[in-house]
Amino acid sequence: MEMTTDEILKEASLAEEEGDLQKANALFQSAILNQPTNSEINFRYGLFHLACNDVERAIECLQVAVASKPNEIAFRVTYIKALIEGHQNIEAAQEVTKAIKSGLKEHHAHILRLIITSSSGQTSPSEEITEALLRYLRSGKIQRAGELAVNIVKYFPRTSVGWEVLGAVHQHNGNLDKALGAFKTVARLTPESAQAHNNLGFIFKKKGDLHKAEEYYNKAVELEPNYAEAIYNLGNTLQENGKYDQARSSFKKVLALDESFAQARFNLAMSYFESGEYKAALHHFEIVNNSESMEYAARCALMIGDLKELKRRLASLVNHEIPNSNIGSLITRAEVRYGLQIVNPFCAKPLEFVRKTNLHTKYEFIREFFDPIKEFLDGKSYSDKAQRLLYNGSQTAGNIFSDADAGIKNIEECIRSEINDYRSKFDESSEGLISRWPKNYEIYGWLIRMRDGGFLKPHIHERGWLSGSIYIRVPSNLKSDEGNLILRLDDKNCIDSKGTTIERKINVASADLCLFPSSLFHYTTPFSSREERIVLAFDLIPKH
Repeated sequence: MEMTTDEILKEASLAEEEGDLQKANALFQSAILNQPTNSEINFRYGLFHLACNDVERAIECLQVAVASKPNEIAFRVTYIKALIEGHQNIEAAQEVTKAIKSGLKEHHAHILRLIITSSSGQTSPSEEITEALLRYLRSGKIQRAGELAVNIVKYFPRTSVGWEVLGAVHQHNGNLDKALGAFKTVARLTPESAQAHNNLGFIFKKKGDLHKAEEYYNKAVELEPNYAEAIYNLGNTLQENGKYDQARSSFKKVLALDESFAQARFNLAMSYFESGEYKAALHHFEIVNNSESMEYAARCALMIGDLKELKRRLASLVNHEIPNSNIGSLITRAEVRYGLQIVNPFCAKPLEFVRKTNLHTKYEFIREFFDPIKEFLDGKSYSDKAQRLLYNGSQTAGNIFSDADAGIKNIEECIRSEINDYRSKFDESSEGLISRWPKNYEIYGWLIRMRDGGFLKPHIHERGWLSGSIYIRVPSNLKSDEGNLILRLDDKNCIDSKGTTIERKINVASADLCLFPSSLFHYTTPFSSREERIVLAFDLIPKH
């Protein structure tokens, strides 16, 4: 009984897989004799010849396949690659144009043309390819930019723009180590490029290595003294490194170069605010005039004690801005300090939304929390940031969950699960904290280590919606009230009409988790111990 074409092709493929190329070739020839213009047979036979390095015969078969089915993109692409392999670059370029008319996507055509350019002996990609690469990146077509960049650095490894875009793609996707490798290649290829060093500084800062970040930002500014973005980035890093005067000088220099650089002005305002220079801060916050700066302008009015201005600004924030912890905290503090009665759109009674649980009941705490944190600290692949609020302790820089290993990522997933439980517990509440819960958010975490006598001063987490702390290790045998977490409505003592302090004291132990609205001020009491105290603090930060 004579075999059908499908049976012959199947038998030929099986013979090829088993290494019996003579049998496979005979079967393909038999099929071709019966149907010499059949597109599928010629395509498969062309692939067979390519596998056998017989490019000339592959081209003949693939040409027939394309002629039989001109709109089959897979046939055309394979034919083009065979032409390139056969050094028929002019014909290959012509076929790319035909393939585009048949429906080949632009970015696939760019990759084919890139291969043709390389095969032709050129040392760099065409201007058209480079422009397309940058256009994809700028328009947010990250996957296409990544695919094209990978091919550019494959065929033209000394082209810095390919590595630069590849680094930007990895950075966008959160692959910081790969981004770092790509940007290092750019700096090696173009050592006099200020942008290359600025990019390296940015990645090191994201990874929490503030000293390396400062080093590369300084190099960028050295290469290009009026590079406003690099000076601004340097200012941010100096601020986190505790070099406040140098940071302020950097922000002022940026504004001298570009007075419309809003974020530099905002950070300058913040440097004044954090130093208690509220009138100077207010001046710059008003110039910035965005939602965040207006919140801080209201905080300046609160700290100055200008009640009329405070009331006006709070009313404007409530009417025009999406509720957040900053607005909630401001309204609560205005009520506590000055008796102002304004409806709180975030959380009117935040102390009722404090939750403490012990993670030992749900998790293998040592394996799932303590060990990954110890491994992270022992690895010493992080930097500490300056923290004015912390006495006799240190705080890691950056987000511990960014580009983290499996153990740290598992902790993040556990936190997300606990946050979901928290939300479910208060699900029927009409408070904005719950009813306007952010649809998208990130978890931003950092480690705080304290030694004998260490404590944390009162503060709120301005960027957070919900804040939390996991007590990785709390020294044993502490005295009563030592190392407690205290939550309150203001940074000062709050007394009710009966003279009672309004606050929540939480006696914490290892494996405890505390969750609370980010509008609450919180601090810790000093403790006396030779053991180090380790806490993983985190915020749920809305993504808008």
